[in-house]
Amino acid sequence: KRGQVVPVQIRVLGCDGTAVPGLTPEIRLLLGDFTSVDEGNDNTVTVSVSSADTAMTMREIDSKYHYNLRIPSDAVVGSEYTIRIRPFAPGNTAAYFDIALRIRK
Repeated sequence: KRGQVVPVQIRVLGCDGTAVPGLTPEIRLLLGDFTSVDEGNDNTVTVSVSSADTAMTMREIDSKYHYNLRIPSDAVVGSEYTIRIRPFAPGNTAAYFDIALRIRK
């Protein structure tokens, strides 16, 4: 819902099943339900509520990557957003995954 904090946490595993340290995963909150790599600069509305977070970069804690994502307080009820994470590098278009959100209230 609007203004809510969504704590996002991922663990990146290597081929041997162990956590991969030292990455700088990029996280973005995109306005709309995206199904392709195209983001458009006007769609990026990524904001954290934590001073420990750096703009759009997940921080590493105990072999996991974290970000305290805030849903915009001016989001329209019923609107859709996509949380997009690029685990291996900012701007890496080869590897990313998406999580869809719909604003309830």
